[in-house]
Amino acid sequence: MKTVKVVAAIIIHNNRIFATQRGYGDFKDGWEFPGGKIEPGETPQQALAREIKEELDTEIEVGDYLETVEYDYPAFHLSMDCFFCTIKSGELVLKEHEAAKWLTAETLDSVDWLPADRGLIETIKKYVDSSFSTKEDFMNKLWKKFDHFTETCYSNMASGISDISVWNTGFDLLQEIISNGRAENPNFAKELYLLDDETDYSHDVQGWLEDYLDALDMYEMYPELEDVCRKLLMLFEWKEDYPSDIRFLLASALGNQGRTEEARKYCEDWEADEKDNPLAAAALIYAKIREKDFEGAEEVVRRYIAEDTECTEENDVIFTAALRLYKESGNKEMEKKIDDALEQYDKKLGEYLMGMDEEEFDFMDDELPFK
Repeated sequence: MKTVKVVAAIIIHNNRIFATQRGYGDFKDGWEFPGGKIEPGETPQQALAREIKEELDTEIEVGDYLETVEYDYPAFHLSMDCFFCTIKSGELVLKEHEAAKWLTAETLDSVDWLPADRGLIETIKKYVDSSFSTKEDFMNKLWKKFDHFTETCYSNMASGISDISVWNTGFDLLQEIISNGRAENPNFAKELYLLDDETDYSHDVQGWLEDYLDALDMYEMYPELEDVCRKLLMLFEWKEDYPSDIRFLLASALGNQGRTEEARKYCEDWEADEKDNPLAAAALIYAKIREKDFEGAEEVVRRYIAEDTECTEENDVIFTAALRLYKESGNKEMEKKIDDALEQYDKKLGEYLMGMDEEEFDFMDDELPFK
């Protein structure tokens, strides 16, 4: 008898399991766990991620292996590898199935499962019942996993281990936490700072995210950096905290991928919308430098730096971008002038910081007492 090798996703979200109803073929109208055939060269996990993307337009995180179901249908033998999965992104759009339901442990028996899938039900019930007794338990487990991975990130750094996959997993968990929180409460963590504020700063999410972005930039993983920046910009409303640092890194990621025109247009739109934002101006200067448009870059510099403009904490990023411009364009006179202004600022900053004690560092205001 012919053996058909397939994979199935037991997608769990908020302690509920996703079931789909077949819309075609000999088993039309039967209920099943979504999945499909393993193509040559694929691992079961790769096949499952691909099938769910194709069938449901959703990206999943393939998690723990559950079991392999072996079942004899009249015309073939089915060998089905089953994995617990969670949603990374997407809305579970039914592109091939007739219907779908989210089922609890109590309602798993309420649909007419296909024979091979029916054998999984009791095992799944036990898993769900023993995993999370409440939604709060579920969120606590996710936060515990997040803390584990963030601690591993920093211990790897301290040991000189370069493993960006641990950081990526931490970010995936953070997205899962946000998704689950908003499924229960649509207003959950609408602003990034609320992830720390609502958890009494137990996880230092903002600090970890800054380090994650820095790590992607340091390892020159620019496509990944672009992806994470775009996701962060979409995850939060940014009405109370503005994501200038993230937008700056996004522009840099575009430019460093050789997409210089796209980066320049992005920065032009950003700087046009926010004339007083020094990071937007600096990003535009760097974008024009990448295109070797030194005249255009200098035009931006002159809009922000006049003959008598001092370098301050508000505009030092523009001075730094200007220094890069004059170095690359070969304007030695302006390079020295900008470099002197930056050195003067660094000297004042150093003198100020030397006069502070440890407690003053902890409560340091955004504004420095000098220009």
